[in-house]
Amino acid sequence: MSSEAVSENIKIEKGSTAASEKNFENNSENKIVKTFIKTLEKSEFFQQMDNLKVSLAGVAGELSEVGARVNGRNEEVETLAAHIMAIEAILAVIIKDVSVDPEAVKAEVARRSEAFSGHPDGSPTVQAVALDIVGG
Repeated sequence: MSSEAVSENIKIEKGSTAASEKNFENNSENKIVKTFIKTLEKSEFFQQMDNLKVSLAGVAGELSEVGARVNGRNEEVETLAAHIMAIEAILAVIIKDVSVDPEAVKAEVARRSEAFSGHPDGSPTVQAVALDIVGG
């Protein structure tokens, strides 16, 4: 924002009864405004605001990229979940025709997931899902 724009935006309104008082106040106000603007310019305020604007635009661009990546990952997770659910449905139908021992399933889940779950019986989540599929 330029110093001229700041000058135009800063208005101090005061009531005045005489024209000479108003002119005096306006001149005094103009001097204050000009002094204020010069102080801001000397302190590089306007340059800092421009730099901030550029930085914020960069952050906005980066956030937009992050959002696009998150949406992409979301789609990948949804696709993976759809495949897993389809496989579960197929297994559930097959298991209706083939007898499966729920205890054998529990033991296999424990064997396969004990190391990463930290539980001697394996992952409780995997146990629950496996038993749900076999109907146990």
